[in-house]
This record gives sequence, C-alpha cells and structure tokens, in this order.
Amino acid sequence: MRDGARALIGLLAVALLAAVLLFSGGFSAPDAPEPNASVSVTTYTTADDVEVLTVNVSAMSDAEAVRLVGPRGDVVDETARANATLYAYPARTGTYRVLAVRGGETRTVRSVSHACTGFCPDVVVDAAGPPGVTYTDLALAAWHAHPGETLYVRNGTYYETYVGLGVRGQVLDGLSIVGQSRSGVVIEGDVNATQRDLLYVEFAENVSVSNLTLRADGDSGLTTYGSNTTVSNVTVTNVGSNALQVFAPATVRDVRATGAGNISLYVGGAANGTTVRDAHLSGGMVGAYLAANATDVSFARTAFTNASRHGLYVEGDATAVGLTAASFYGNGEGAVYNADAVGVLDATGSYWGATNVTADCTPVPARLDPDPERVNASNPRCAP
Repeated sequence: MRDGARALIGLLAVALLAAVLLFSGGFSAPDAPEPNASVSVTTYTTADDVEVLTVNVSAMSDAEAVRLVGPRGDVVDETARANATLYAYPARTGTYRVLAVRGGETRTVRSVSHACTGFCPDVVVDAAGPPGVTYTDLALAAWHAHPGETLYVRNGTYYETYVGLGVRGQVLDGLSIVGQSRSGVVIEGDVNATQRDLLYVEFAENVSVSNLTLRADGDSGLTTYGSNTTVSNVTVTNVGSNALQVFAPATVRDVRATGAGNISLYVGGAANGTTVRDAHLSGGMVGAYLAANATDVSFARTAFTNASRHGLYVEGDATAVGLTAASFYGNGEGAVYNADAVGVLDATGSYWGATNVTADCTPVPARLDPDPERVNASNPRCAP
C-alpha cells in the first residue's frame, strides 16, 4: 500500500512539473517550437542593391524579448518586446533562428532559411544607423571582423581615430573593405591623433580596400604590413606625414594622394613586387619614396606632381624600378632622384617636364604621356 502511494505521489509530482513548464512556455526546452507564434519573412533591396531580410514576429505574449541569430551564430537584431519586426541587414545565405527570451533563458521559436540573390556583404557599416545595421563605426566593425568577410561601408562621414585590421592578433586574411562610393564615404581622422595611422593592416594578407576617401591628420592615411594588400579607387588627403605606407608587396591602383605633409607614397624595402597603376601623387615633399633594397617596384600611368622636392626618390640598392607612361611636372627639385639605384630609368614613354613640349604646344608622341591635361598643367603657355 505504501509503495502504491509513493508511486502515485511521484506521478502527481511529474504531472505538476509538466503543467508548470507548459504554463511558463517551456523555456527549459531550448529547441521546442512555440505553437502560438506567428513568424513571417520578407526581403527587400536597398537603393545600393543590399538585400535586407525582415522577420515579423507576433503572438509571443509569454516572452520578454525576441532575438534574431544569423547563420554564423551572431545576434543580428534584438528587441525588448514580445511582438516585433527584426532585421538582418545585410541578409546572408544560411539559416536564421528566431529566439524567444525570458530572463536568462532562450528558446528557438522558428528557424528560417534564406538564400541571398542580391548584393550580400557580410557586414554593413552605416553612420546613419538604419534599422538592422549593427555597426555605425568602421573601427568597431573591423575589431569584430572575421577572415574573408566583406565590410560594406555606406556613404557618410565616419570620424575615426584608428581602424586596425589584425592588430589584436586575430588573422584577417582576405578581408575586404568596400565603400559605396569614393567621394561619398569619408573616413575622417582625429586631429589629435598625431602619431596614429588612420587605417592600419598588420596580421592580414590579401586585404582589399576600395571606393573611399581617407582624410587623416595623423601619421599616415593607410599603412600596411600585410602581404598582397590591394588599394583601389581611393583618395588620401591632408595627412600629417605620409599618405600611404607600404611595407609588404601590394597593388596600388587608381589612387589619388594629395596634400601629404611629407611623402605621398612610401614603399619599404620589403615591399618587393609592388605595382602602382593609374595613380596621381601630388604635393608633399616627395611623390613616391622607395627605400633601400626595394625590388621590382613598377609604376604605370602614374603622375608625380607638385612635390616641393622630387617626384620620385629612390634610395641606393633599389633594383628593377620601372616607369611606364609616367608623368612628372611641377616638382621643385626635379623629377627623379636616383641614389645609385639599378634600373630606375627603365622609363618607357614617360614625360619628364615642359622640355618635352614643342613650341606650338603639341606633345612629342615618342616621349610624352598622352594625357593632354597633364601637359597643360606643367606648362602654363599651353593651357586651354
């Protein structure tokens, strides 16, 4: 009899516990679906073609908040309401989970699979902070970045002291920073950061930076120690010392550096194989400075203009420095200073100044870069 009573009491206890869990919404069962929840999903595309996922959640009266977790396990949006609209901006391919939150407990309400078909960067940085955007600050987005990701920066002005890639020991190989437009994305350096680089690449190879403007008052606009960095469609202006500093092999393409306090482009001795194409290095003391032992550095269709000293300064022991269709004008102490470097005058089709303009201001085809604007800028007599 006593055994039967004990069994009955045990069954009643189990039933009571089950009733409590049912009444409370079952938060001790993390993956139990919420039977009353309504979840609807839509997508839309922004004006700059970024795909956004919108998740509407309702009938969640037993939850204190709802959370949207992305394909890599990060929280992409959260609100302290039981019924809410959550955003994944940008939308990424993979499975999203809608979580109900109460106190310190969470429960998966629904899982949503999504396949991105538009422009799908991993992270969107937007200074305006629209719904669903995690980062309004590029430095913070870079701090939390993962290897191989694309950080897409929407038009706006971003006031940064220091943007570091791989500077806290994490490896960020293959990371890309892509601006919405070259003139529209302005990374503004802190005027008080006189000894800092605005954008600094350390433990990261194959990094790409494109479509933005760096306006820095500190030591440099962009400095890279990471191999195979690519800088393209970028403007660097008003830098206290050197606009760009390259200490490992890099590709610099369609870059305009102006107003540097010292050097527009500094190429360190370990930056062997660096290529510079379609660049304009203007102002400062020196347009481009090649350190000793720099090897296989080439410039193509690059203008070296209005430096107070030299357009190109090459230290001794540099080898195989090539100039193809380069233009030099307005440099105070001459086009090239060659400190016994080998091969620096491999300069096919380059333009060396107003002496290569004929009396009637027509270019000399064998010697002159074909861009007439550069000719006119160097010789006021030939201005249109």
